[in-house]
Amino acid sequence: IYGEPLPFHKAFDPKVNVEIGTAYLKNIESYLGSRISGWQELEVSKRRELISAAYNGGMGRLVRNKGNIDKMPQETRDYVGKLEGVLDNKEEGND
Repeated sequence: IYGEPLPFHKAFDPKVNVEIGTAYLKNIESYLGSRISGWQELEVSKRRELISAAYNGGMGRLVRNKGNIDKMPQETRDYVGKLEGVLDNKEEGND
């Protein structure tokens, strides 16, 4: 379904949104993995941060900044921080 036109009536279908979103995040991971030096050696949490930074601030911008989140726009740095806080709480069993 990713990469194909989406009929309007499916645009708000939660299952379709999850499928497309997952495919897009995998696309970002693949893009970064082939362009950021040492990608495979990074901890999963660091890769997750970079994927979320690329999602919010742009894949190309993140690659141009050599994976340095500190050089991303403030909005992106804030987004990554908030997302990581939520995910850390989920991993610890807090909701």
